[in-house]
Amino acid sequence: MNQIQLNPRAIAAGLLMPQSQPGEEPRLTDAGLLYMLGALAHDEEADEETRQHYFAGLRQVLEVAKRPGDFNDSHEQQLLFLLAKGVDPLGDSDKEKLLSVLCRLVAVSVGPGRVGSLISGDLSH
Repeated sequence: MNQIQLNPRAIAAGLLMPQSQPGEEPRLTDAGLLYMLGALAHDEEADEETRQHYFAGLRQVLEVAKRPGDFNDSHEQQLLFLLAKGVDPLGDSDKEKLLSVLCRLVAVSVGPGRVGSLISGDLSH
């Protein structure tokens, strides 16, 4: 599984928030949280029950993302394919850039701060 490290590429890709002060802990954006959830759902080193737990959270977020209409079935298929292939959203290839764009699209579609609440089980919207 790829880990998101604090660096300008992660910030530019929209996966980490910039530090507001030196020494501050890196914080994932909603897009970064979604990517980490998807990577954990596809982590071959994890047991099946753990992967299914993460995948259920991912499915919940994606279902909510499709409701407003900006994120559609085609986007979902592309996102799931890229996550399953272990694509790194911080790279320079078209696939890597597409993954970061799709993660940001999901985050925008569900609304600010909603990815974490959906993962934790708050289904209200």
